[in-house]
Amino acid sequence: LGHPAAFALYAYCLKHGIGVKVDNDLSNVWARKALSSKNSLAVGFCYYSGTGTGPEYNRAFKHFEASAKEGDEFGQFYLGSCFNSGFGIEQDY
Repeated sequence: LGHPAAFALYAYCLKHGIGVKVDNDLSNVWARKALSSKNSLAVGFCYYSGTGTGPEYNRAFKHFEASAKEGDEFGQFYLGSCFNSGFGIEQDY
């Protein structure tokens, strides 16, 4: 308990019914916890996946960039995904 990235992933699973029954209300509860954290990866994932908010790729990119600069390997992965797909930044692969 207490890991914001886990909050974001759990919210995503609840939203899409991955391993659990779909529960949008509970998904939003966990997404709000992730979004209110100062964890760049968690916040970026919520914006990237549209969990608890609509997809906001520019904001996701900024959070993934901060996470990557902190040395987080998942932040680096999602930052690369943004460059590859052109989400929040001009496509560059």
